[in-house]
Amino acid sequence: MSQYFENDDNVLSLPKDTHYWVGAKCLTFKTDHGVFSYGEIDDASAVLIKKGPPCKGRVLDLGCGYGFIGITLKTMYPSIELYQSDINERALDLCKANCLNNGIVSNFILSDGFESIEDSFDCIYLNPPIHAGKDICRKLITDSIKHLTPGGVLAIVIRKKHGAKSYLKWFTDNRISYEIVEKKDDIYVINLHNSN
Repeated sequence: MSQYFENDDNVLSLPKDTHYWVGAKCLTFKTDHGVFSYGEIDDASAVLIKKGPPCKGRVLDLGCGYGFIGITLKTMYPSIELYQSDINERALDLCKANCLNNGIVSNFILSDGFESIEDSFDCIYLNPPIHAGKDICRKLITDSIKHLTPGGVLAIVIRKKHGAKSYLKWFTDNRISYEIVEKKDDIYVINLHNSN
């Protein structure tokens, strides 16, 4: 069975639009099979955007999918320099199209985690691909912290039912600096910092 965090050209394409309001502006997103949150806005990602840190400078939407997080952030903070990356080519193609349709300028990177990313960022937003497994998610988190500028912030969202509390213990055990900025229902928004 194909997963959204993989490349699979054999997944049936059936595009479907969804919408999200930022103030008085309605953003339109084209989604498709084989990409995370098909046909809808993921509620955890929406909470992450609302409760994550204000953005400035260079911002990375890691595992961008069809581009919801990055496009919404760029709409909220027009002065940021936006980067969006994903391992899934279909997702990145949708992201490019959605940026164009919503008048957003971004830099696109096809990458498995940070494999093709060398830059550092002032802010990284990540809704980890929980179903890819803890090892992959933990590597994305630790690699993200390494790619933060001094004082930079990694904003992540994890559901309680997907192991949020075990991740908090892992942060503590590994001396990873963090703060919980939101607990809404079973959704945790957590900011992690570059302690170097």
